Amino acid sequence: SHERFINDKSKPKIVFATDRTFTSTMFKALSSEFKSRVLIGEARKSEWNVFQQYGPESVPALLQILEDEKGRMLSLIAYEFGKPNSKSFVKISNWIWDCEREWKKTRQKGAKEKKSGSKGPEL
Repeated sequence: SHERFINDKSKPKIVFATDRTFTSTMFKALSSEFKSRVLIGEARKSEWNVFQQYGPESVPALLQILEDEKGRMLSLIAYEFGKPNSKSFVKISNWIWDCEREWKKTRQKGAKEKKSGSKGPEL
């Protein structure tokens, strides 16, 4: 469910916003590829209450949800589907992998700051 997806703070989150009424084979494969490492959700335009929370300018949209240490959404970073070969499995997979890596770096940095007592920059 969307509520469970949003409340899970254990992994980085990616949302695929689409106007399709079904999940494409490629996104099923991506979800399987990153199953234990990244939460990949789908927001369908037909499910407006969920879709509007992410506000994509166009569809399809692939969005990384950036959260603070308390799990509050700070921003969304969009994957650029307009670039050449941007709809390939490898390109999208690499972008998701980069999102995962950055999320881990941020978490590790936050953990180090907590240990040292540093508050870090104000948001």
